[in-house]
Amino acid sequence: MGTDLGSRKNARRSGTALLFKKGDSFKAIAFWMEHSDTPKSTKLVDYALSIDELEEKTGIDFFPSLNDNLENALEATYSTKAWSGLE
Repeated sequence: MGTDLGSRKNARRSGTALLFKKGDSFKAIAFWMEHSDTPKSTKLVDYALSIDELEEKTGIDFFPSLNDNLENALEATYSTKAWSGLE
C-alpha cells in the first residue's frame, strides 16, 4: 500500500507512505522530498521519516482503517534497515 502526494496542488514537495504486510508482520516507512535545484541528498534513505511525521506535514491520515493500536505503533517509528536497498 502506498500513497503518493506528487499529484497534490503543491508540487514543490512530495511524500509517500508505505505499509508492507507479510503474514502477521507489518512494517511502515515514509519519505518526504522538497523539490529544488539542489537536493539535500542523492540517497533515498536521507528522505525517510515516520508516517506520523508525514501526516503532520500533510494533514492526511494515511492508514485510518488499521486497528488503532497497530496504526499508532507502525506510524510512530520506522527502520531504514528493515527495507532492503535503503542502507
